[in-house]
Amino acid sequence: MKRLLFVLLAIFFTTTAAETINVTIKPLSTLWQTQTFDAPADVIALQRPVVSAQLAAEVNKVNVEVGDRLQVGSIVVNLDCRRYEVQAASHKAGLQRSRAQLRFAREQFKRAQNLKKKKSISEELLAQRQLDVAVAEANLETARQAVVATEIDIENCKVRAPISGVVEARHVSHGDYVNIGEPLISLVTDALLEVEANLRHVEIQSLSSGNAIEFDAAGKIYQLKLRQVVPVVDNNTATVKVRLLFTGEDKPFVGTSGRLRWRSDQKLLPSQFLLRREDQLGIFISQNEKAVFHVLPEAVEGRPASIDLSGNTLVIDEGRYRLNNGDAIKVVRPDNNL
Repeated sequence: MKRLLFVLLAIFFTTTAAETINVTIKPLSTLWQTQTFDAPADVIALQRPVVSAQLAAEVNKVNVEVGDRLQVGSIVVNLDCRRYEVQAASHKAGLQRSRAQLRFAREQFKRAQNLKKKKSISEELLAQRQLDVAVAEANLETARQAVVATEIDIENCKVRAPISGVVEARHVSHGDYVNIGEPLISLVTDALLEVEANLRHVEIQSLSSGNAIEFDAAGKIYQLKLRQVVPVVDNNTATVKVRLLFTGEDKPFVGTSGRLRWRSDQKLLPSQFLLRREDQLGIFISQNEKAVFHVLPEAVEGRPASIDLSGNTLVIDEGRYRLNNGDAIKVVRPDNNL
């Protein structure tokens, strides 16, 4: 009888010991990590105009070379303006003629009004004189606008830089004949620069709330800040375009390619702590000598997970793979045998 009691007690203690699983724990605050993101990006200029001819003429002189730095309003190309100067002289003569015609029409109308008072002229003739004045006024305005148009043409014979910047390319030489709209030179500003990248939706969210945004160009780091997220999705790549500004005075060359890097402010739990139980992802935490499975509904397997628990939460580390929700646990030191 005593021997049977001894066997039963041995079985009881063995079963109890088997139900308690040795584990190690770590405060959640020691496991948190910030996620780092990385994407290709390029430096672009906000202003990159191609200066074109506003009239058809021969090129008399090209005043710039590639690489020259210009101020806004600098004359870059001189066009042959003789034909337009002749037109201007002709239109000015036409303006004088229109003024004389208007004076004459007004005098005739005034005379007709006086004759009307004496009943020496018909209503029809008086109306005709009044119409002559209106036509002469319209012709005068047309002549004025023709003079203004030729003055604009003459001004366009001196092609000026629309922005301050650097000559990127010249497209014509002395003696070339150019037509309206034909490119003369290309300019680019190196003062107004931005970084452009195409990011996925999840990256957009982290960038908007992130910090320490950097542009790495061949090992040189430039600090950036987000200016705008363009609200248009590229259906081919499922990405959205973002624009970022340089925060310092030092900037790379236009067209430089590099890597956009940033860290998310969101605190994440490393993916290796995620376990799947009953087709749900979560982590095991220690509560009152029990293993409690805390479900993380938004977690994705293989990716760091956002977690809303306190930093003092005790997360089970070693021994977690053997656990099920509610298992009894014994917390041991990491260097003890589990």
